[in-house]
Amino acid sequence: MAVWYQADAGSKKIYTDPEKSTSDESLSHAINTIHALGMKVMLKPHVDLADGEMRTNIIPSEEWFASYKEFILHFAPACGKEQRGASLYRNRTVEHNDLTMAGSVAGHNRRYQGSL
Repeated sequence: MAVWYQADAGSKKIYTDPEKSTSDESLSHAINTIHALGMKVMLKPHVDLADGEMRTNIIPSEEWFASYKEFILHFAPACGKEQRGASLYRNRTVEHNDLTMAGSVAGHNRRYQGSL
């Protein structure tokens, strides 16, 4: 699981926390190690709230979905790099706008050809 954060339920920006989020280097190392052991990888990007509130309280907006799209697309290269074949698991926590969510999936699929 790769966790990024947003300040609170109404925040519109999703960000990495240097103290809590997995670094890209660490993630790449973990994927390589797991594959070297003959196992498959499923990466689950996850958004948590820095204020400790439940993520189910996220209030999505157009700006939030733009940030969410960048968050998801960030992991596409790590999952597809060197044909490692890591699957990317997307947990649908919000049902605000199916067209906006579909846009995130379409953008992801252009960058990553593995399992989704």
